[in-house]
Amino acid sequence: MATRPRTLAEDRCIAIIPCRGGSKRIPRKNIRIIGGVPLLAHIVRAALDAEGRIDAVYVATDDDEIARSASEVLGRSDRVIRIPPALAGDRSPVLPVLAHAWRAIVGDDDLCGSPAAATADEDDLLLCYLRATSPLVRGADIAAAVDALRAAPLADSIVAIEALTGAHPSRFKTVDAESGYLCDAFPDTFPEAAIPASSSSLTAFGRSGAVSVLRPASTIDVGSMWGARVLPLVCDEESSVDINTPFEWDVAEFLLERRRRRSAAAETSCLT
Repeated sequence: MATRPRTLAEDRCIAIIPCRGGSKRIPRKNIRIIGGVPLLAHIVRAALDAEGRIDAVYVATDDDEIARSASEVLGRSDRVIRIPPALAGDRSPVLPVLAHAWRAIVGDDDLCGSPAAATADEDDLLLCYLRATSPLVRGADIAAAVDALRAAPLADSIVAIEALTGAHPSRFKTVDAESGYLCDAFPDTFPEAAIPASSSSLTAFGRSGAVSVLRPASTIDVGSMWGARVLPLVCDEESSVDINTPFEWDVAEFLLERRRRRSAAAETSCLT
């Protein structure tokens, strides 16, 4: 689908946060209290604190309790989109959820709560995909992603990545079914040398998913998550934390408390 180049004044950005209710490893994860508030509240606050880059924040869920919590966090119930149970299974991909929510949003006459946004051409809209499981994303991370995509009219999306020192494909292994010995997972493309290289020389990048901004016309509208032309947004380790296990929950809880204490110390320092 060919579209004309966007301008900064025309692009509007709507954030969607999918939150399903069926988490198995950490039950009720998205509304469990962490850092004094429900988990999903942290990413909502980051989106609202993104230096004015986000025009509206929506939560998409299949769960009544999450819907109520999201309404409280957002301060309004009309920014909660219900998704069908068929899209909320353990193995359900996120693309159909985003597509369902996006179509519901662009069909809303009051798209972003402002006349300018409501009358915007649909092709000029950006979709910011955020995850409740990334509570350490900063508003500045989101703003940087939106600005970078706006500045690159030919790009389809921008995706957060993080440096993975030592986590290089040459170090990925599999176990031979017959011998039981370790062998390279990618022997043809990334074989590990007889003398392994140092970690510092094997830096690769991993998609963290902490922040993604898409042009729907060239991504979800054509059945693609990221499109063909994807920009990188390098985020630090803290912003890239994603909660999937109890251990990762503990790590995020520690980092949120450390951030709170540092913020409190900085405020105290400014007052003295």
